[in-house]
Amino acid sequence: MAINKGQKLTARIAHHNKLKMISVIITTYNVEKFIGEVLDSVLSQTKLPDEIIIVDDESSDKTLKLIKEYPSTLIGDLKSQFKKIKKYKIITQKNKGPAGASNRAIKEAKGAVLISVDSDAVLDKKFIQRAVEELKINKTRGVVGGYIRTATPNNFWARLMGYDLEYRYDHIGGLKSKKSIC
Repeated sequence: MAINKGQKLTARIAHHNKLKMISVIITTYNVEKFIGEVLDSVLSQTKLPDEIIIVDDESSDKTLKLIKEYPSTLIGDLKSQFKKIKKYKIITQKNKGPAGASNRAIKEAKGAVLISVDSDAVLDKKFIQRAVEELKINKTRGVVGGYIRTATPNNFWARLMGYDLEYRYDHIGGLKSKKSIC
């Protein structure tokens, strides 16, 4: 089948628009205590994603119920932010572990920019904006990391990991902070 010039132009525009699309993917498994705060942090971004894809890996608690009801619980700014999201998709699957859930989310995501958010991670308000800016500056970069706050501050291991990440973040590129890790 021959493609005329008009069709080529349409294909280029569609490809260009896809490059601008941002997908947030979240995999969940028994995180009923944290998922609301995590989703709130996604909706509080200065640059919103185009879609939010959540793969629940057969949670046995109320995680799936909370994810399904989340849009109807929103009020004020979060409700208006949610209306700007083009797609909010929830996928359930038999338990395949974190890698299986992530692979499923990646397959479902339509964006050229994928932001993977742990189901107990609270994003800084400018996380997505900074990640996209970094990808635009250095087009060869494929991964952008960032600083996050755990939604599980009462868990010793989560706090310890958070302190370690904060310490490393503060010492990147020889920049030293006066903060201690303990």
